Amino acid sequence: MYFDSRQCVTHSVDHVPSWVQQVSRKVKGRVLLEEDLETYVMTLRNTKELWDIVLIDGEERVKCAREFLEYQKTYQPKLLIFDNSNWYPETCRSLIENTKWFPLRLNGFGPINIYPTQTLFLINPRWIPKSKGDSRPLGSDTSVASDDLSPPGH
Repeated sequence: MYFDSRQCVTHSVDHVPSWVQQVSRKVKGRVLLEEDLETYVMTLRNTKELWDIVLIDGEERVKCAREFLEYQKTYQPKLLIFDNSNWYPETCRSLIENTKWFPLRLNGFGPINIYPTQTLFLINPRWIPKSKGDSRPLGSDTSVASDDLSPPGH
């Protein structure tokens, strides 16, 4: 829903019919139901198209990670997001070692959890995200350090 709300072309795959039905009503993107978990795992292999962002969440994360390792050799997406990565330390280690992509781990409480968790972002080094101006995180301090570099042209 996050990506769909930002006018991204989204394709989501899930194996739970009630969840697919709920999400389908809320997004414009394609939401696929794959109740057979082996077909669900093979989605990347079977699509034969470039997906910029791949998010692994839900069932069969280890098998999905293995499929991603094969997929990224051909299609080179920009970003992999692996939810609850702290539950799968060896799988994440394997993803980092085999892709050689830049790992970024975010820790904290999720929107519906009462326990902290971690999400691993693997950023393809061939992709350089473009900044949208001088944005600062919500609630951050706006003061500038006295020894900060001078802006270009000053």
